[in-house]
Amino acid sequence: MLILIFFFTAFRDNIGVDTPSYELIFNEIKKNKDFEVHYEIGYLFINKAVSFLGGDYLIVQVICAAISLYLLYRFIKYSLPTKMIGFGLVSYVCSMTYLSYMCSGVRQGLAISICLFLSKYIITKEFRKFALGIFVAMLFHTSAIIFLPAYYIFSRKFKTSIIIGLFVAAYLSAPLMKIAFDNIIGMVTGHYMGYASMFNGDANQNSGLGVLARIIIWCLVALLAHRAIDPNDKKSNVFFNLYVFGVCLYLINRNVDILNRFNDYFLCFFIWVYPISINSFEFKSKKAYIVFSAIWMMGMFLSFVYFVRDSFIPYKSYLSFC
Repeated sequence: MLILIFFFTAFRDNIGVDTPSYELIFNEIKKNKDFEVHYEIGYLFINKAVSFLGGDYLIVQVICAAISLYLLYRFIKYSLPTKMIGFGLVSYVCSMTYLSYMCSGVRQGLAISICLFLSKYIITKEFRKFALGIFVAMLFHTSAIIFLPAYYIFSRKFKTSIIIGLFVAAYLSAPLMKIAFDNIIGMVTGHYMGYASMFNGDANQNSGLGVLARIIIWCLVALLAHRAIDPNDKKSNVFFNLYVFGVCLYLINRNVDILNRFNDYFLCFFIWVYPISINSFEFKSKKAYIVFSAIWMMGMFLSFVYFVRDSFIPYKSYLSFC
């Protein structure tokens, strides 16, 4: 399954909002070795190395996909039982993280994969390795710094009522965050150039039903997984709390698109939470839940594909899908 995901990711047909820009920049670097672009040096190194060796942009895609998927698989293998690895991979492909960052914003996709891999050092309490890894992640996308405080995440299991209370409080606080952000960002918007249009919540507001559906699913899966977690299992509690933090960040930031870049460093732990949520059911109910969740995960995948139709229809020239 991992090989199949790699094939469709590495050899994708110009999918993603950012992909044309990345390819254009690579071609400029290939024509002009001194071409300057304000990207992180890790990603630029890959582009310049491939250009120096005479490769084309497809090689850059292959390298980025290989690194991201390798680190992702290492995290899944470390965090989930062997029989659950397939569920983790499927939930990843159906998540927004896959299309948004593996097939479009590949710089942040690399950073997110590195952070997932680094989460094991939160369990083993190896801060130096964790901090060094964050530095490496920042070489691909500086937003990875947001994951540094994750080292201090709680490793205890909280009551269900507390989890629900956090979700409700975060949801209700979103309008306040929008007001506060609008008042502050006016002073620095010019710095963000092309991202200025993302400082409003138009995209999220125009897809209200889809956003609401994701919120319900993310919260429900969290509550189901919470039932299956052993209070004495430090690893499970850490990963679960990181995911809950990501959901709360999304609920708070949902009206400010640019801030969603930070949520995804934590929401990506959905690939661990979903397989664990399966264990909250008995055998017969478990099968029904898997079938039902397969339907809504496919729905989430397709809703995101058609939300930005022109850039995310997968492999449209290969499969004549339009």
